[in-house]
Amino acid sequence: MAGKLWSFEMLRVLHAHRPIQRVLDIGAGMGIYTQFRRPGQHWTAVEIWGPFVKAYDLAAKYDHVVVGDMLYMDWRKFAPLDLVLCGDVLEHMTKENALDILNHALDHARVVLVSIPIEHSEQDEIYGNPYEVHVKPDWSHDECVASFPALCAGYREDGIGVYLMSKNKQDIAAIHAIGSGTLTAERGPGDDIVLTIPSGHHPDLV
Repeated sequence: MAGKLWSFEMLRVLHAHRPIQRVLDIGAGMGIYTQFRRPGQHWTAVEIWGPFVKAYDLAAKYDHVVVGDMLYMDWRKFAPLDLVLCGDVLEHMTKENALDILNHALDHARVVLVSIPIEHSEQDEIYGNPYEVHVKPDWSHDECVASFPALCAGYREDGIGVYLMSKNKQDIAAIHAIGSGTLTAERGPGDDIVLTIPSGHHPDLV
């Protein structure tokens, strides 16, 4: 659950600021992000490992479930989108493919939220699922900051980094307003919330 409470609180405030209606959850897995779901929203899951659909009853949690690899899908079929979620997904592909996903997401959605391990994290396939392998196990916070496009905010907790990206001026302003003191997220020793100005790279991000 590392980073999930911060994620849910950020999304709650963004939703109150400007309603989030259409959500795409890439690598839905157990469907944990549907805990954020609000009445009237339309949620689509993209899950690459078909057995998860039945195992975690994804059809009951989402309005639409697509089994396949997001790298080969037509994003226009999902647009327009308010939010794209990439929870524990990007480490399962090359950096080039991860950045391709993020850039496509930013072209079709207001806000993108990424959760990713930021400490070295080797992982092989699990229960016969080859997509559980960590193709890039060495993402770090500094590399995320230097690489992720349109980065607006980030949070670190227990080796997990959570990052918000947006090219939408209204949402960027709302994210920065949260960081300026309108929202105080609970955090303990060793955790930190970090925010940036959305232009260029961000050496002030700690």
